[in-house]
Amino acid sequence: MGVNIWNLIHSMVYRMVSDAPNQFTAIAKIELKEKFSLGVALCNNDYISTMFQVKSPKMDLDFGYEIGQNTSLTAIRANTT
Repeated sequence: MGVNIWNLIHSMVYRMVSDAPNQFTAIAKIELKEKFSLGVALCNNDYISTMFQVKSPKMDLDFGYEIGQNTSLTAIRANTT
């Protein structure tokens, strides 16, 4: 059989920092032809993250962006201007 055209990859991250609320992040990523990935992550402090990845035999290039929703008391800090 051939290579799957797409794969769904999921993970969870737990972060603990002194004097800050504990954070849980759920991550889902779709991998296309083992060359590109698109993903999204949701965090319990009302942040949403997006990511894009390009894979080559010698290097992986990733770009991600985290967007603060400012709707929770557990958000670490408000967005800066």
